[in-house]
Amino acid sequence: MNEYDRNRLIQLFAQHPVDHVEANDGQLLKDTFGPARYDALQADPAYQHTYTLVKEYKKELEHIARTTAAPRKQIHALLYYLKQIKHDQSKESLDVLSRLIRQSLYGAWAADEQAYYDQRHNIIIEWVDFFISYTNRDAGSTNHDFQDLYESVYFASPPPAVRNTTNLVAPIIVKYLNEDGLEGFADWNDIKSGDEIGESVRTYCRKAYAFVQLVERVCFTKPNGSIRNWCFEEYNTFKQAHLTGDLGPGNYNTRFHFLIVGDNLNQILPAQPPPSYNPWHQHMGQVHHGFLKQRPHGGAPMSISKYELIDALHEIACKVVEVKEQVLDELLSDY
Repeated sequence: MNEYDRNRLIQLFAQHPVDHVEANDGQLLKDTFGPARYDALQADPAYQHTYTLVKEYKKELEHIARTTAAPRKQIHALLYYLKQIKHDQSKESLDVLSRLIRQSLYGAWAADEQAYYDQRHNIIIEWVDFFISYTNRDAGSTNHDFQDLYESVYFASPPPAVRNTTNLVAPIIVKYLNEDGLEGFADWNDIKSGDEIGESVRTYCRKAYAFVQLVERVCFTKPNGSIRNWCFEEYNTFKQAHLTGDLGPGNYNTRFHFLIVGDNLNQILPAQPPPSYNPWHQHMGQVHHGFLKQRPHGGAPMSISKYELIDALHEIACKVVEVKEQVLDELLSDY
């Protein structure tokens, strides 16, 4: 099944009730695709899958339309349905449902109702659970400190080609947050830091329910030359997006999670950091934070184990889910 056929199928169901589409042995389908193409599609598993999906969602839209006369009530029900589908189904399913809504019910709403729907629809569709902030500066030292952790996770040593240039702890964090059911702004195999993708990282900062930052001592030193301190930039971008209302409602401090490469907060702060960094460091002590090193029996700091990290990240994941539900519930009930 190609994209052209997929689009035609969605448009057909958007414009007609399910009963009409299936009446007379699917005559509307035959007229839409043509007899030969219709027969060929009947033997295509991809078509059958999409057909079942589109039909199921259109039936639900018909039910919502019948049982919610007021447009705002209808929009409210549709947004909750979108939220449910995003949680339970694939991106393909979400795309099908979104297109059905836009090509059927959406056109009957007033402009202000469409704007109300669009804002909340975009948050449900586009936002991810967390934004991961980290740096590749001093990657070699970081990877050396956490080599035991890396080997316990992947049963192999860090690849020589990248162990001095790429922070290999951040992907581990994302891996376990993903396994807890959370979605970050990129798959961990392709994850990029602000060091690598520059200004475009700000867009991702503004589309996350929570901010998770891997904080090292090097984060509190100014980079050389024209290089920007992207950990500081990302923190400020997320903070400002919340303060200006771009991140929707929700308790400000519950949206920050700091993972400290050390066993206490003072350990990561130089004796004389740039003054603009001090509020950032102070904020870490006021919100949820955890330490990736421990000092057993007063000895030298040691990196935490894989299972200790999994426990710490599970705690973060539970807090992220809680704040996400709070944000969405408030957004979907303000009418």
